[in-house]
Amino acid sequence: MKHHPSRSPADERGLSELLAELFIVILIIALAVIIIGTVTGIIPRLLEQPVLLSVKADAATTSAGADVITLFHQQGNAVNLNGSAQTAGVSPVSFTLTTPTDVLVNVRSSPSIINDAWRPGGRVYIYQVGGYYFVTDDPDFLDGLGPGIDVPSGSWEVNLIDARVHLLLHKHPITIP
Repeated sequence: MKHHPSRSPADERGLSELLAELFIVILIIALAVIIIGTVTGIIPRLLEQPVLLSVKADAATTSAGADVITLFHQQGNAVNLNGSAQTAGVSPVSFTLTTPTDVLVNVRSSPSIINDAWRPGGRVYIYQVGGYYFVTDDPDFLDGLGPGIDVPSGSWEVNLIDARVHLLLHKHPITIP
């Protein structure tokens, strides 16, 4: 083998054996991380997109005279109310309330939910019974409960959360008269 006069025989090998082995080890570790991340679900969760929806929130009074919070789904993805039997939405959403005294309260799904998803054009209602807060999409159910389901008066904040990726989607201030 003929050598170029300005190069030594070691320059013709390219990478040294140590660097080649180090490169192989790094590739194996990277492949192991990708496989473990995929199998455990970490990578797919990182790639999930949050739900997209536009919501309008207001105070309302039922025909029985109870003050409730109403949320109108203006546009975007159909979603499931977290903890309900709904399955037709792309992701579950949950609600929390910040009370007039700055206490964070979870809102539970009511057993009275009648639709398979909360879709654009749909309305949900937040009411309270015995100090617990619930969400339903059935206004007739609220009327059947009577006036004892009032959300107390004051300045509230409604938080809408994508329960799958744990992301705050909307924060709406509401004043109950």
